[in-house]
Amino acid sequence: MNPCTSIFVFSVIVLLGSSASADDDKKVNRQANIHVFTPHGPSQTTESFTGIYGARSLTNPVSGMLVHVRTADEGRHGCTDYNHTLPSHDWIALIQRGQCMFTQKIRIATKQFNATGVIVYDLEANDNIVNIISRIDDEVYVFVHQNVGRRLALMVDAGSHVHVNITAAFTMDNSSTSIISSALSSFIVCIIALLVSIG
Repeated sequence: MNPCTSIFVFSVIVLLGSSASADDDKKVNRQANIHVFTPHGPSQTTESFTGIYGARSLTNPVSGMLVHVRTADEGRHGCTDYNHTLPSHDWIALIQRGQCMFTQKIRIATKQFNATGVIVYDLEANDNIVNIISRIDDEVYVFVHQNVGRRLALMVDAGSHVHVNITAAFTMDNSSTSIISSALSSFIVCIIALLVSIG
């Protein structure tokens, strides 16, 4: 087996191994991209935020009008029945953390009031983002920092029609990228050297 063939075989093995590693990374990396669109006449304002999918959340893309839920006690916790009109089309529930378990918030929003997805925001400023633990495994739900939740709430509470897209942000780690680049570079250099020697 000539050197280039050996490097080619090695490159294929590395690529396959890295692909499997990337699949494993996808299971661990639960980051969600949250894209917000607010129409202003003929134009629109766009903003982007990040959150973390719940441990058993689906990660398929969802979108809809953002609604800052309000309960009968005028709370934003989403733990009891809502006391306001909801969109007849797809909508995303924005809910404050606290008062009850995550599962209850998500179940009320999605099962009782047909929300397309749920964004739960922290009550306090916290560097560590919470991983939502819930028994629900057939809905999309994301946790965001307090500052993100407040920004989203501010837009909605000001009366703006806010449209949200939630999509998965799966990425390959730097080590996998470096290994692939090195293997492919070595293979390309070998092929060039072989062509030069033949010529």
